[in-house]
Amino acid sequence: MKMRKVLLSCLMVLAVALVCIFALSTESQATTVIKNGSCGANAMWALDNKGTLTITGSGAMDGYSWNGWDYSPWHSLESLIKKVVIKKGITSIGREAFYSCGMVTEVVIPEGVTQIGWSAFKHCENLAKITIPSTLESVDPWAFDGCFNLKDVYITDLHAWFNIDFETYSGVISCPMLYAENLYLDGVK
Repeated sequence: MKMRKVLLSCLMVLAVALVCIFALSTESQATTVIKNGSCGANAMWALDNKGTLTITGSGAMDGYSWNGWDYSPWHSLESLIKKVVIKKGITSIGREAFYSCGMVTEVVIPEGVTQIGWSAFKHCENLAKITIPSTLESVDPWAFDGCFNLKDVYITDLHAWFNIDFETYSGVISCPMLYAENLYLDGVK
């Protein structure tokens, strides 16, 4: 009888321990915002604990300067940013917005964005995949300069792609295909 009580007590302790471990592991998997703020008159940003920087709101994002006097608001968090998701409603990506975000591997730009600013993704050395909307009209110089690991560019409208004004400055064209290996139309290479 005493052995049965000891065994039952051990099983209860084990069960409680397993519940605690499961609760902790589930909690660590939850996505939480670690920092946020504004990045335009009607645009906001939020960086979560999984490394996704999300831009929401409407209108244009602010432009920035990497020369030390007007960094992007997430500049001090660049090493944590792995993915950039711009939500529908944003119409343009500001100058040097993601300049030197070297850990970013993927950027998703939604329909509705018409312009990508000067050096917006410059020196995003680990950028491997980008989605370009059919609404994009112009890409300022140096937008993808230094994106040496860019592999895949996804588009949905070939006609719109050929109508994008990929600007050139000092002989460098702003087209992401300067670095990318693959162009996908509706997911097909």
